[in-house]
Amino acid sequence: MHNRGESAAVVQRAFRIYLTSMCQFAKGRFLENGYKKTLHLKKLIFFLDAM
Repeated sequence: MHNRGESAAVVQRAFRIYLTSMCQFAKGRFLENGYKKTLHLKKLIFFLDAM
């Protein structure tokens, strides 16, 4: 019983670490995409101003 509870705690901890890393990765990708979109918008606005 004691051993089973220990392994469950290990799995839970590993799962939490996995979720945290996935969230960090998703946030990084989201920020990167947002930054690229802002660059595209700035280029577009600059292009429209030039016309």
